[in-house]
Amino acid sequence: PDLVGCQIYYPIKKTFGRNSGDGEQQKDYVHEPYFREKAVKGMSNYTRTTEGLLDFLSAQKSPYPYGTDIDGSESSYPIILFSHGIAGCMEMYSQLCSNIASHGYIVFALEHEDGSGCYAETVDGKSIYYKRPDDTPYSREKVLQFRGPMLTQRTQEVERMMKYILDETASSKKEDDNSNNNNKEENNVILQKNILAAA
Repeated sequence: PDLVGCQIYYPIKKTFGRNSGDGEQQKDYVHEPYFREKAVKGMSNYTRTTEGLLDFLSAQKSPYPYGTDIDGSESSYPIILFSHGIAGCMEMYSQLCSNIASHGYIVFALEHEDGSGCYAETVDGKSIYYKRPDDTPYSREKVLQFRGPMLTQRTQEVERMMKYILDETASSKKEDDNSNNNNKEENNVILQKNILAAA
């Protein structure tokens, strides 16, 4: 599907990587770098600084474990689509998104491909870096002409993601209604390009 990349944050059991208290040892999970190396390059490009000053962003591991089991204490969770600001990327607001998820939400932190972010990667691996306006004097008309198409694209990306989520939810509910033991394979493009993070 024609969807943007995202990180997904969701409520987890707080006992990963240590004894759960009931004698059951929980498995340890992988911690990915806080930023992808290409996202650091994009941030360096946006801020016009050397990558060396920002290398700590990809050297540091994210505190949020990858692939952790969702907290199954609730039958469903409300969904939030989080849209980053100018010069953002899907990693940029991980602390905020994780905190929101810890209160019982599933948060999709989108990575917009409109050129307003410091970095984005398309489904086929193409890198998109921040697009700067030209050096002509600032005016309201200039901003509208430059940012208007970006806003239109962002709106379309959010709408497509929401439609995808609603369609998948309806499809899963229909399958659950037909069979209580039906395990759907997660082989679609959006799940392949997601980085799952937990709160």
